[in-house]
Amino acid sequence: MNILFFNAYREAGLYGVERWMLNLGRALRQHGHWVGLAAQPQSALLRAAGQAGLVALPLRRDGARACSAAWSLRDLLRRHDVHACCVYTFPELRLAALARLGLPVRLLMRRGSLGDVRNCRSDRWTLRVSGAEIVTGSQALKADFCTVGWLAPERVHIVPHGLEAAAYAGLAPAGGLPPARVRVVYAGRLHPLKGTDVLLEAWRQVLHAEPGARLLLVGEDVGGRYAAQAARLGIAEGCDFAGYAEDIQPWLAAADLFVLPSPQEGASYALLQAQAAGLPAVATRVGGNSELTREDETALLVPAGRPEALAAALLALIRQPDRRRQMGAAARAFIAEQFTWAEAVRKFVEVAGGAAVRFPDPGK
Repeated sequence: MNILFFNAYREAGLYGVERWMLNLGRALRQHGHWVGLAAQPQSALLRAAGQAGLVALPLRRDGARACSAAWSLRDLLRRHDVHACCVYTFPELRLAALARLGLPVRLLMRRGSLGDVRNCRSDRWTLRVSGAEIVTGSQALKADFCTVGWLAPERVHIVPHGLEAAAYAGLAPAGGLPPARVRVVYAGRLHPLKGTDVLLEAWRQVLHAEPGARLLLVGEDVGGRYAAQAARLGIAEGCDFAGYAEDIQPWLAAADLFVLPSPQEGASYALLQAQAAGLPAVATRVGGNSELTREDETALLVPAGRPEALAAALLALIRQPDRRRQMGAAARAFIAEQFTWAEAVRKFVEVAGGAAVRFPDPGK
């Protein structure tokens, strides 16, 4: 198949959906498919596409140039004989639907967090008229999307994450970190939507009981907000802020335990990466986390928004090194068994080409 990903992302760092497109695109290419990625000129995403071996296609999209962008996208669809186009946002979907008029191109829309399919008129109209299918990463996400009365369950498809488990064996740890009896790592956005404030509250309780532990936060701390919170809580000496990292593998290799404190989570790729690296996890019991772990075997799951519960689970594993090693080994095996690229590619291709393109009646 010829598959085009279209993402008008502008920021400097690459996060969940962008990495999903890059990683899946690379795997599709390795399985013999043509893969292009249309993105903003000069963007980090476009540069990363070329580095990943995808066909990097500059495409500017903004309000003033919508018609021009649709025409340019249509030219890409025709010139590369694209069979399926996968987008991220509703504006991108509207543009892609306009661009593919009269062309046999299947439209897919990747959604990656709970609650982001909104029951508003423009979104409903876009999905109905375009005939697009939604691609997501967990059963929990699909269930959430299907609570929207106008979205039929058969329009929502689960495409699991894929990992090359062998690539996480024998990783060289990041250097320059202070010594720690036990090091706990978090990797992702530092933001209330990711539970960073709750994590620091919990870490104060952890350090009170286990002062030799250290927390490593890998992610951009915009404006130094969380470094300031750590200082106010009196835990700055027990926290290391590493900043944004293109590759989190060395940071995972430097840690003993992974933590994911999000109040909502769809299908966390970092959670899978940590387990592939042999780290047991402490995560919140939300969204797809229970599908991406084996509770009490590879991870401890706790209620969201409760620092005391998060601290108790972290302390339990900090104090039990043998249990950490057992859970880490189980985590590696779980990822190698359940999250292969071959299965991710198979499912995506099935969704992208398993049925004729449909143009539903907008009135239904």
